Amino acid sequence: MSNVSERSPLAKPELKQPTDNSQLDSNISALRERGEPGVLFSILYEGAVESEPVLADIVVRPSGADENPLLGQTGGFAVHSGKSESGKFEIVVNVDDGSTHYEGLLWSRRASAVASMAKMGFDDTNLDAKWLSGFIFLHELGHIVDYAKNYPNLTQKNKQREAEMATLPVPGMSPPALRVKLESDPKWNDWFVRAIPVLKHKYGVETVDELIALQDSAYRSTSMEDFADQFAARVFKPYS
Repeated sequence: MSNVSERSPLAKPELKQPTDNSQLDSNISALRERGEPGVLFSILYEGAVESEPVLADIVVRPSGADENPLLGQTGGFAVHSGKSESGKFEIVVNVDDGSTHYEGLLWSRRASAVASMAKMGFDDTNLDAKWLSGFIFLHELGHIVDYAKNYPNLTQKNKQREAEMATLPVPGMSPPALRVKLESDPKWNDWFVRAIPVLKHKYGVETVDELIALQDSAYRSTSMEDFADQFAARVFKPYS
């Protein structure tokens, strides 16, 4: 696989003209006006809407870690309509921190990125920040498709999510949230030190990075995360 920036339509995009859908146009404009990677996201968003029209009526919120600290550890997150300010399905994506942020994620979440590429039938020879940012963006849109089709009720969605998260090596914690806890909370760091013998015996884990990789692998295998990955892979493959 070559780099997206070297050979795909994303390198020299032909930006589409406004549509007759005000929410769709608002989302595209909000992404484009923030620069890269927002322009890339706007192109992928249009492709995603062609695949799943339900995505035309969501709210896309470009942001950054200063405004939303969780975005310091990930590329974005999805919000169910039953929980959002707008009453619509929403995604919040890290645009403001630029490519530097996604270059950092290549290191901190490389195992996850490699697994995502494998779902598209690619190896990680030319994995780069631009590819990762695009896949993460589509992954969050995939969550929205899943919610709209399979979990339109927030309680139902939460129940499924809680059941899946309870199966992880460290129950109830997403990989980014777990990393934040282990790196910034002394109580969690103490827990890890005490837990090393058990973790080593059960999983062969001795370091924080090994635990995060283990957590991430299990997390990616849950049905809701796999749905989002499969959606992202299907939409992104023609561009890559």
